[in-house]
Amino acid sequence: GETSSRALDAETAKLRADTEARLQQKEERLRQRLAEQERELRSDFRDEKERLCSELELLREKYEVAKEGLELRDAEIDQKTRALSDLMTGIRSATALNDGLHQASHLQQQNTSSALGIARARAEAVLASCGTCSDGEAGHSSRRKLSANEECGGSSSSTALHHTTSGTPSGRRESATAGGFLAASGATRAGVATQARTMSPSPSLVMQRQRQLKEQVALL
Repeated sequence: GETSSRALDAETAKLRADTEARLQQKEERLRQRLAEQERELRSDFRDEKERLCSELELLREKYEVAKEGLELRDAEIDQKTRALSDLMTGIRSATALNDGLHQASHLQQQNTSSALGIARARAEAVLASCGTCSDGEAGHSSRRKLSANEECGGSSSSTALHHTTSGTPSGRRESATAGGFLAASGATRAGVATQARTMSPSPSLVMQRQRQLKEQVALL
């Protein structure tokens, strides 16, 4: 019995030793596999980290570029806004100036039309009053020579288009009216005065001068 017991103990010890050896081998293989997996995971993590860092850097660069573009766009928008504001101010100033010029031109046209109407009416009245300056009418003598102060179209405004009459006040008033009209109308006065200086008491010449004066008045 003793022999079998010893043999059993030896076999049990042998089995225990074999089992422990196998377990150690399996543990070693597991450790090696875990170490390999850990290295692989660390390598993958490192690669992924580098990739993510690269993408993050690219995104940061894109952000900086976009930020600079937005700043430039904002500056351009501000510049265009100021330019548009200046343009609108200029347009308003030009519009106001144009309105002022238009009003001034309209007033000038009204004043010119009114002055020309008054001058034409006065000239026609003078010409109508001069229509009687012929032989035997209004005391005008074709043979009488005009003195320096009575000459038709003299340099003085008071003697312009003055025809000698019988010395009546109406004749002097007509002469003064004609002189005032010629003094107020610059170019017309020069032409009429030049023609009036060359007039003679002859009825035919008087009629000819009247037609010329009427033509000049019509041009006003």
